[in-house]
Amino acid sequence: MHFPEPGALSLLRRSQELLGDRPLVLDREFSYEELMEILSIERIQFVIRLNLGDQHKPPRLIDADGEPVKLFIRPGETIIRPNVYYLGTVRVNLIGYWRKSLSKPLWVMTTLEPKRGLEIYLKRMKIEQTFRDCKDLLHLTKLMNKKQPLLEQMIALTLLAYVVGVWFGEAIRDVVYGKLDITQVPDALLNKPPVDANEHPKWLLYSGLFVLLKQKLRLPNQQAEAVAIAAASAFGSLVCGNVRTFV
Repeated sequence: MHFPEPGALSLLRRSQELLGDRPLVLDREFSYEELMEILSIERIQFVIRLNLGDQHKPPRLIDADGEPVKLFIRPGETIIRPNVYYLGTVRVNLIGYWRKSLSKPLWVMTTLEPKRGLEIYLKRMKIEQTFRDCKDLLHLTKLMNKKQPLLEQMIALTLLAYVVGVWFGEAIRDVVYGKLDITQVPDALLNKPPVDANEHPKWLLYSGLFVLLKQKLRLPNQQAEAVAIAAASAFGSLVCGNVRTFV
């Protein structure tokens, strides 16, 4: 086991105070042994995507008996391997998930219950999708304001436009691809929709903003009006909601 530098330990301990019982969620670039050892030493719960690296030389994982763990999964499957050792040293729970609409599986290492760890990481992927849509669909990276106050105002307006677009697009997506009844849409926008992604593979394949701006799906007037009301209601709940603050 590697022993971390004192400065790194001090930083992790301060992070532990800030996190409390909340897990640290990281992408695959952070799935390296020394960091995970430090997190284990400091008893910081984590959810980290496994970096598969070269397909001909996958990362080394062994089970409690010292046998290698094979990362084999079929589309539509979810596989759980509790108490395995990443690189032979760090004990984690491993879960693999391959949604049929995706070209590759997702493997997540966590100190939490495996399904809970996967659920948390899938929510994190929504953040990555937000960054991608703001850059590719709303062209946030092309803002060229010369003064910082104007730049901040333009970013704020862009993000507001993004949120409105997402609400409308996801409502349309849930009706067209998820086959939700229009009465289910308001709840679906604020909570996890009761849709089987394997049964409706296009339901989560496209982001709400992509559906709205690029696919230009048509709905009957009555459905379109109901979608607009549901999206506006969801946006109002977000704007007027109870936001926690330390101030």
